[in-house]
Amino acid sequence: STMPTQQHLPTLRPGDTIGLITPASAVQPEQVEAGIALLTEMGYDCRIAAHAYDNNGITAAPPPARIADFYDFLEDPSVKAIWALRGGYGTIQLLGEIDFSVFARNPKLLVGFSDVTAFQWAAYQQAGFPSLSGMTLTTQVSRENPYFSAGMEIVQGERFSISGEDVDPEDARI
Repeated sequence: STMPTQQHLPTLRPGDTIGLITPASAVQPEQVEAGIALLTEMGYDCRIAAHAYDNNGITAAPPPARIADFYDFLEDPSVKAIWALRGGYGTIQLLGEIDFSVFARNPKLLVGFSDVTAFQWAAYQQAGFPSLSGMTLTTQVSRENPYFSAGMEIVQGERFSISGEDVDPEDARI
């Protein structure tokens, strides 16, 4: 089969709604409250999925509930981004049940990493839809984190640059 046409990464603006999901491992509210507070302070309307704080052992909720949360935000035109609260384990259980071509009809930003990478690859393969790898709300979201700042520049459509020093292969160590 052929790859779909690649879409452009949607951008976020203050006032936009971000849907917060837990497609993989369970999360406790206190693990993400600082990240949600920061996004809210930055002007975003954060909506927490119905089953985001469920705990089904290793995963947040049984697969049907996690799928429902994803579709609730995917099909809601007021939600401009779907942001995973954390990665972990369990996203693979959902992949065969989700039609990512919905992204082509209702584009939105998808943010996450770790186990959520499976969602991101499926969205790209099925709908040509790019995403942002990184910045789960359990650990990466803080004003002091340069990766968060760079990530927010990307999702807001701003230009950013990365700098560093070349490493001489003779000096490289693992």
